Amino acid sequence: MVERLRLYRWWAVLLVAVVATAISVGPGLAGDTGNATRPIEKLNDDCGSTQGKKVIGKVTYKRSGDILSVIWTVHGADPGNYWLYLYEPVTCGPPFEVYLGKFKVSASGNGSRYGSANVAGYGDTFFACEQNADDPDAQLFDCGLLAKP
Repeated sequence: MVERLRLYRWWAVLLVAVVATAISVGPGLAGDTGNATRPIEKLNDDCGSTQGKKVIGKVTYKRSGDILSVIWTVHGADPGNYWLYLYEPVTCGPPFEVYLGKFKVSASGNGSRYGSANVAGYGDTFFACEQNADDPDAQLFDCGLLAKP
């Protein structure tokens, strides 16, 4: 009888450990849901890697299944009209380059944009950049750093 209770206790402890592990790391391993907030660097042209430049805002990535939502907020960008794009760092451009919309940065340097994209079939790491629509030939962008939501 004592031996049977020890066996039940051992199985109960094992079951609790397995369930606790599944709850704590399951979504991260599955890649189905997740959030990540990263800084936005001014005039960064390095495909989502830091260049140690001035931080002018933050970008929040929220993933739910195959849909990745992006919340872009800047404080200190150059005033003007901007286009926001989402990229996969493997290509740093096409074939995965999604236009998330146009927004305006005020004279005080503040602006924001929300957009979402279907990322099915692509990797699990992304970054977003804004391009000045008033100067589309500019080669430097304000970019958020790499995130794995």
